[in-house]
Amino acid sequence: MVAWTLTLLMSVGYLLSALPKLTRAPSAIAIFEAFGYSAIFNLFVGIWEATGAFLLLWPRSARWAATALVVLMVGAIYTHLSTGLGSPFHASRGIVILGTIVGLRWFGERHADRNEPETRPRA
Repeated sequence: MVAWTLTLLMSVGYLLSALPKLTRAPSAIAIFEAFGYSAIFNLFVGIWEATGAFLLLWPRSARWAATALVVLMVGAIYTHLSTGLGSPFHASRGIVILGTIVGLRWFGERHADRNEPETRPRA
């Protein structure tokens, strides 16, 4: 239950973060240009965030989606630290939560495998 709650919250958060990028909002483009990135990269990040947000909700892809979003957040932290603009705290918080989701998913799936009845026919 904890994993699903965190997953849902992160998914909604990433969708809300992706929305201005996907709609090409001038404020989102201005932020990326201040960081030294192009408007096209802004759109690419929005697609990455939205795709990751949807894939977080699908159990078979949740770990991979969370891992891809962690990679994105590492890039965001680097950008904040290298430019001195904004705060790397927000991206760092996202990495901690996504890492928790990956851990809970991994543990939950491993734990569920141990509790499943044996399906092999007995000899």
